[in-house]
Amino acid sequence: MKILSFFFHKKVFVFKGSKYLDNRGEFNVDINFQEINKISKQKIIFNQINRVISKKGVIRGIHIQIPPYEQDKIIYVINGKIQDIIIDLRKKSPTYGSHVCIELSKKNNKKIFIPKGFGHAYQSLENLSEVVYLTSGVYKKNKSKSILWNDKKINIKWRINKKIILSKIDKNGQLFR
Repeated sequence: MKILSFFFHKKVFVFKGSKYLDNRGEFNVDINFQEINKISKQKIIFNQINRVISKKGVIRGIHIQIPPYEQDKIIYVINGKIQDIIIDLRKKSPTYGSHVCIELSKKNNKKIFIPKGFGHAYQSLENLSEVVYLTSGVYKKNKSKSILWNDKKINIKWRINKKIILSKIDKNGQLFR
């Protein structure tokens, strides 16, 4: 596993797995959980794997789970390309309310570790982009919140501004305060 970059005081990190090529094809170690736990300095148990396929222009998020149902996440793309957004929602953090944008694609093979306390969103930049995300903790629908995707206070520069597709929940997200 190779770390490519850190954000938010080394809490969020982008990485690549290991790839081995030979005359038969390739073998990939996408995620090494021992390494994730070592780098994050915590013992995380991922208990669910989700796979989402989105049309071009779809925005999913900005999603959070409220305590004690927060979740650690690992996000990566197995087909297509997305603009991934991570927002620091830790109220006592010096970077509270700030965000980073990272392009994830099948081609660049980047993956993101997002710990508890951060909001997450992404926009599909290609038709039928396929995203895999692993989550820790237990998802509770009634403990899930959505921050308005175009909140001016957060000021995300979405790559696609025409033909945006949103769920009802994301259209009616709360303002960031």
